[in-house]
Amino acid sequence: MPHEKGRGCEWRWRGSYVNRDRGHSSQAVEEPTHSGAGNISVEVCQLGPVQQPAFHAASARALVDHPNTRLGRPMHLVRTPSSARRIARNTTHFRHVSRRYTALRTFHGSSVDRTVEALESLERPITLLDVGVGTGRYLLPIFRRLKQRVPGSVYAVGVDAESAMLERLTVRTGATSRLTAVVADGYRLPVQDGTIDALLCFNAIHHFELRPFLAEAARVLLPGRRLLLYTRTPEQNRRTIWGRLFPLFAEKEKRLYSAEEIRAALEPPSQFQLLEIAAVRHVEHTSAERLHEQARLRHYSTFHFYTPEEFRRALQVFQHRLEAELDGDGTIEFTHENTWVAAERL
Repeated sequence: MPHEKGRGCEWRWRGSYVNRDRGHSSQAVEEPTHSGAGNISVEVCQLGPVQQPAFHAASARALVDHPNTRLGRPMHLVRTPSSARRIARNTTHFRHVSRRYTALRTFHGSSVDRTVEALESLERPITLLDVGVGTGRYLLPIFRRLKQRVPGSVYAVGVDAESAMLERLTVRTGATSRLTAVVADGYRLPVQDGTIDALLCFNAIHHFELRPFLAEAARVLLPGRRLLLYTRTPEQNRRTIWGRLFPLFAEKEKRLYSAEEIRAALEPPSQFQLLEIAAVRHVEHTSAERLHEQARLRHYSTFHFYTPEEFRRALQVFQHRLEAELDGDGTIEFTHENTWVAAERL
């Protein structure tokens, strides 16, 4: 595959590839946790006949009546046999951390910049679908930025399997009919064929089997529109501060996809053409106390693969190792590494 060295710490592959299957230096910052998100609002629905307010026609067309989900009924998620255990573990973790998730996780602003740049040339109006939206850490700033460029022309649907995360999303938003949130499984999205302009998945693709996820993404996307993924490879995970200093972190995390796996999944005979795979780096300066608190509160779902005793011992070792990493000013500098993927629906 063609390989092109970028400037500084960015590298990227470029080429045309297709399927449906299994860097850039910046300062990482934490997103504010206040709810002042402009005039955005969210409806949390148990899927099913989704309540549609005065909703943009394209978004209203996208949402469909789902036979497994009725308001007032227990939620039913569609699962493939091999994904059932993965989904159950994920929802347990995110239900536990939902109230403090936005404050615990580090926000990578450059990924928002890349997304806006990739989408701002699309013909308006556009409808976004964020799968694994969580508390909206990335969808909300992307929505706001695009809306500022051409007011009134952007609409969004956020999907997550954990209703507690979507409830926190509602706390962070105001009131509008241009953004709706739906409890659903990414393998069977409550969206009609060919109605979405951009499907986003930030830090969540490892929660899915890649091939069925991409097949569903191809189903809902309009031809010529975008699939945008933001993730971390196993190699990048090993090089993070967590992979280096937190015992067994890299070994416990077996869900991540390599760049080669993602590239292969987007090759023929899929319905995608790969536009770009780029490795992106974010430098962060923080305190040992902040990192210890993130780990103690299990801000990554990886921590739920530990037994209680394994986690207790690993946390103690992590704290000692952090002390050895301290700079002269009492802070720690380290690098986040992630992978950005852009593809076009054929």
